[in-house]
This record gives sequence, structure tokens and C-alpha cells, in this order.
Amino acid sequence: MRSAVLISSYLDFLITASVLIVLAIVQQQHIPSVLYGLIVAAGGVGNLLGTALCPPLQQRIRLGLALGCVLIMFVLLWPLYGFITTPLLLGAVFAGIAIFDSIGAIFGDSYRLAVVPDALQGRVSGVYRLILFSVLTIGSSALGLSLEYLGVLPTVGIVWSGLLLITGVLFLNRHMRQATLAYV
Repeated sequence: MRSAVLISSYLDFLITASVLIVLAIVQQQHIPSVLYGLIVAAGGVGNLLGTALCPPLQQRIRLGLALGCVLIMFVLLWPLYGFITTPLLLGAVFAGIAIFDSIGAIFGDSYRLAVVPDALQGRVSGVYRLILFSVLTIGSSALGLSLEYLGVLPTVGIVWSGLLLITGVLFLNRHMRQATLAYV
């Protein structure tokens, strides 16, 4: 459960970081506000698509494999933020990250709800939310400072390094790799 919370928290941080990095890129490249709105809308469409893909995926793939694939896609897509020069590509990467963010979030939450006994759901959810909101608050503040003082490319690299670490945690943790959801 600790590994699942760690992975879920970092994935939630990644989507927040993604929004802030896209905003920094838009400002840096003087992309019009209308295009920024379309880029964010592409992320919304990605979230909807990822949500729609989850039910068939949950019936076909086990949790560990799904989270591994999600993290690998994040590892592949994330560095593109450091090199994107056009709004179209920025929207495509943002939408791709949003698709996999939705899949990872739904699989992670489904796992948490499936393995925690009913009598402990409230306590575990409370601790999970405390960790999640702490990561989002502290992470967003640190990300903003990094973007301001270091710039987009180093910040993308720092977040990507954390992503590599989290991916390593998943692949080294036998229980997470082999985790499945029991469906009734």
C-alpha cells in the first residue's frame, strides 16, 4: 500500500507539474492565450479518453502491468516538454500525459479501494489524502520556484529524474509488479 500511495502521489504531482510547465512554456514562447486554452482543452479530452479506456483495460491487464505501462509512457513523454516548440505538439504531449494520468489514477484508486478492508477505508483514505495534498502543495511550490530560478529545461529534468526513481520503485517492488484487482 505504501508503494501504491507513493506512485499515486507522484502521478498526481506530475499532472499538476505538467499544467505549470505548459503555462511556463506558453509564456516563454509568447503563445497566444487562445492557444493555451486549446492546449489545456486537449488535456481535458485526454483525461476523458483515459477514463473511457479504463474499464476494458481493468478487465484485461493486471494492476502492476498497467501502472508500469503508465509510468513508462510518462518517462517517454515527459522529456518532450523540454524541446517542444509548437503549440500543436505541446497540446499533443499534454493530451498524452493526461490520458495516462487518468489511467494511472483510476487503477491506483481502484487498487486502494480493493485491498483496504471496509472498516479501515476512512482512515486509509484520510492518510492517503493527507499525503497527496501535502505532495501537491509542497511539490507545486517547489516546482514554481524551480521554474522561476532554473527555467523550463532544468525543471523538466528534475521532475523527470523523480519519475525515473518512482518507475524504479515500481519495477523493484515485486508486490506492486504482481498486484492484481479481484473483480466480483
